[in-house]
Formats: sequence, C-alpha cells, structure tokens
Amino acid sequence: DTIKLSGSAKLTQQQFINLNVSGKLEAESISSSGLIKVSGSAQINNSHLHNLRASGSVSLDHSQINGNINTSGSLKISQSKLSGGELANSGSINSDNSTYLSPIKLSGKLSSELDQFDAPISGSGSIYAKNSRFKQVINLSSNKSSWSNSSIESDIFIKSDNELFSSNIPTLTFNDTQVHGNIIFTQAKGLIILNGN
Repeated sequence: DTIKLSGSAKLTQQQFINLNVSGKLEAESISSSGLIKVSGSAQINNSHLHNLRASGSVSLDHSQINGNINTSGSLKISQSKLSGGELANSGSINSDNSTYLSPIKLSGKLSSELDQFDAPISGSGSIYAKNSRFKQVINLSSNKSSWSNSSIESDIFIKSDNELFSSNIPTLTFNDTQVHGNIIFTQAKGLIILNGN
C-alpha cells in the first residue's frame, strides 16, 4: 500500500507502509515500515522510518531510521539514530548529536558535530568534524578533510586520483584530535597537518 501526495503535506501521528511525496512534507511522530520517497523538501521530527529516498532537502530531528537512506541534495540530521542499512548521499550532510550504525557512502561533504560513527565511511566526499568519534575505517577519494577535538579509532585511507589531485595535494588536518589507526595515502603524496595535542 502506497500513499501518494502532491503539493504540501503536513502529517502527525500517522503510520504508513509506503509514502510518496512530490512537494513539501512536514511530518511529526510518524512511522513507516516501507519506503518514504520525497521529491522536494521534508522536515521529519520524532519519527521511526525504515527506508528513505529523497531528492532535494531533508531534515531529520529526533528520529530513527532502521533501513537505507539514499539522498541527493542536502541532508540535515540532528539528535537521531541511523541503523540497519546504508546511508548514501550525493550532496551535503550536516549532522549533530547523532549516532550512525549504518555504513556511509559519501559523494559530497559531511559536516559533523558531537556525532558517533560506528560503521565505515567511504566515497569521494570530504569530512569536516568537531567533537565527533569515528570507530570504523574511513576510505575516501578526497583532497581535503578536517577533524577538531575528535577521536578516530581506525585507519584512514585516502585514494588519490591523478586527475583529481593534479593541482592539489590531499590534505588532512587534525586539531586536538586523536588517531588510533594508520593514515595511508594509497597512490600519491599527502599532507598531514597536526595542531594541538
């Protein structure tokens, strides 16, 4: 059973299997055991979802997703928990106070503050983190990432593509950050900048 909505929809305390929205979705305390698909923008608060697919702008606040998330555009996550499937994003992710038990495939920028990542992160994007904890391997094709007051408990692999890095040296900056694994630049030289402890 799929519910299809066009235009602007405001939903409160509803249960769905599948929901397809073209336009703007504002949702409070909803649950879905299937797929929520959004073309446009969505603000989802205090909700439990299984799968989410979105193009446009999505904001999750005090919510839990137990399946896959696939987004293109901007994704804002606050005080939420992602577990089960995979998070794939080809835009930007702005996250705070959230827990990630799902692997992340990143093709854009991840901005993180006060988050915990318990699964691997991979892709061609970059990471800018403050006061966050990374417990699994980070494997990126990126020319710049930065961590401040954070903890990295596994290895970091930076794969260099000659065309991508022809004019830029891959640079990792660590400000008062502890790295408990290896940092490996797989195909070219790289620069590591250390500030603080």
